[in-house]
Amino acid sequence: MEILVIDGQGGRIGQQLIKAILARYPQVEVTAIGTNSLATSAMLKGGASQGATGENALLVACRLIISGPPGHRQRRRPDGGDLPGHGGSGGAGPGPADPHPPEPV
Repeated sequence: MEILVIDGQGGRIGQQLIKAILARYPQVEVTAIGTNSLATSAMLKGGASQGATGENALLVACRLIISGPPGHRQRRRPDGGDLPGHGGSGGAGPGPADPHPPEPV
């Protein structure tokens, strides 16, 4: 089984999540995608077998569902405008819709 963990900023939540996943399911392969190099590095230290950084890596790595904290799934600004350079990756992908859609603002 393959699991993709997405995190940003310092990557500490992703690191803790990876440690918990590997403690319970040591046979899975965990890939870490960080929004910056600090987040990716922290998740690799947490035990991820491979990692990458940035939105393009996210779009390439995720084949089913892209989910994560509400800030990662948000594709629009609070005033309804598009986020520049975001590309609409949150909730994208050929799989089913995000099971935890962001709450309206």
